[in-house]
This record gives sequence, C-alpha cells and structure tokens, in this order.
Amino acid sequence: LDSRVSVFQGPEFDSFSVGATLQWVPLKSGVVRPYLGGGPIFVSLGNDFVVFRPDVFAQQPNSTDQFTLASWSKLDLGAQIVAGLDFPLGGRAFPFVEFRQLFGEVQFDARDVSLGSLSAEAIGLDISDLQTVPDDPNVGGRPHEGKFDWSGPVISVGLKIRF
Repeated sequence: LDSRVSVFQGPEFDSFSVGATLQWVPLKSGVVRPYLGGGPIFVSLGNDFVVFRPDVFAQQPNSTDQFTLASWSKLDLGAQIVAGLDFPLGGRAFPFVEFRQLFGEVQFDARDVSLGSLSAEAIGLDISDLQTVPDDPNVGGRPHEGKFDWSGPVISVGLKIRF
C-alpha cells in the first residue's frame, strides 16, 4: 500500500483541490507498475460573474453601477478513485499517467453570493433579481445559484518523487 497527496487546479472556475489517496500497488512487472486507489478530496470552488442590478437601474437608469461584479465561493469534501501506471526510474522517481474520478457537489444560494464586500442578502436583493450578463443564468456553464456538481474525470500525467 502507498499513500499520496495531490494538488491540482480545475478549469472554468477558480478552484483548488487537495486530495489524499491510499493506493494498492502490485509488484513491479517489467517497466510498468499499475496501481489502484481512493480517498478523500478537499475542494475550494469560486466563480466571478457580472450581474445586472434592477434595484440600481430603477433609481438611476443611466448609471454604470447597474452592472457589478458578483462572486461566490464554497468549500467541499468529496471522494475520489484512481487508477494509473507508474514507470519507475530508479528508486525515487516515477513518471505516471493516471485516471481519477471525482465525486462531489456544492449547494449555494443568496447568502453565498457577494457583490463586492457585501452579500446579496445584506443588500436586500433576492438572488433571482440578479441577472447575469447576458440574461442566461448559466452562461458558459457558470451558475450563480443552486448546485454545482464538480464530479467528473481527470486525466493526469506527472512525476512522483519519493522522499
């Protein structure tokens, strides 16, 4: 058995992940060493997007403040399974190729969305009143309320170095 901690970033969102796996490594067979594993993964997700504020527009239709930057961020703990191949180079360096399947999702609402330093809830805005620009709330697959399923496959190529 082998343990491992990995760190990687995800596309599309501001994300940072740290995971640990417990890996089962059968005996080396030739120049390739297969392994299987699994374990927890900690994820920090965030998203910034431009919104239209109907409350500002109603008071000052020509104001540039009717558009503002909004954001949300959440932390989550999920699970992962891995399968990969090591290519041992001596006793310490192991180039690898790996398939990792992640499992998890986060839920967020108006309390998680902020407009600058204020939350949408503190300003008194219902999250449904905020409209992304353009009007589609899921432009580019980037929602601003509801749930975000961050499950999915990750293929990695890298170098493990044992200490």
